[in-house]
Amino acid sequence: MIKTNSTLYGFNEKFKFINHLLINNQLPRSIIFNGERGTGKRTFLFHFFAYLHLSKVEKINYDNDFCIKNSKILERICSNALPNIKIIKKIEKSQDITIDQIREVILFCSYEAFEKQPRYILIQNVENMNLNASNALLKILEKPPANTYFFLNKNSNSKILSTINSRCHNFNLKINTLESDLIFKKLVNQFDLKKFNNFNIFNSYDTHGSKINRISYLLKNRIDDSSLLEIIKFCLMDFKKNKNYEAFCFAGEFAKNFFRIRFEENFKKTNFFYKLFVANIEKNLKFNLDINSTIQILNKMS
Repeated sequence: MIKTNSTLYGFNEKFKFINHLLINNQLPRSIIFNGERGTGKRTFLFHFFAYLHLSKVEKINYDNDFCIKNSKILERICSNALPNIKIIKKIEKSQDITIDQIREVILFCSYEAFEKQPRYILIQNVENMNLNASNALLKILEKPPANTYFFLNKNSNSKILSTINSRCHNFNLKINTLESDLIFKKLVNQFDLKKFNNFNIFNSYDTHGSKINRISYLLKNRIDDSSLLEIIKFCLMDFKKNKNYEAFCFAGEFAKNFFRIRFEENFKKTNFFYKLFVANIEKNLKFNLDINSTIQILNKMS
């Protein structure tokens, strides 16, 4: 599956609105895009960046179906190959966005803009920044370089420094369950995931993008037919053995449904073990503890 979907689903009017602000010189210099994991925040902004590099004819075609026909533009954005766009995200097997990565942004801003074009900086999942990186970014946001725009993607329930939040305009990307389900069906067809049929491991609160990413992970590791409990264990072990933080996030998302099902059977017991699980998994992430204690909690609920 490509890193960014070539078709934008669900946010067409908001896309037009953001583009309208830019054209009329009203686009804020720093914006936080809030949304649930998997709603399409990154896809939304990658399409916005790609749209800016389309020809007039290509823009007219895009406005008809919100689809990037020239996939090379998206590939170049993903690989940081465009001179006026900088994408910052967690490095693979790293827990945080580090101060060194924010220093890359500072260096990027110190150069003269390519052909005097506006510069766009996207920090994906800004909640993943460590404290030093957050403080370094704060200094840039206090006095943004000329003709430079900062976009910070953030999952809705995550926390960031209040001082960063106060220096940015907040833009919420929300989508209702019905529309998310329709988009999910389109994505299943688009990425040829029809052979997957273990839908009981999801719940109505899971977003379309979150489900697609997890299905791709399950199919890749050939555990798509496994039980919810076995899937969570596999994800936790993948994290422990390979420092795969994506698998760690997947384990947490699957665990929410695992415990939600059991809340109906015995709320008091399940609530106790769920709180224990959350505390234990946070300690594992922070202190790199033995993952077996977390798995034992799951076994007690099976």
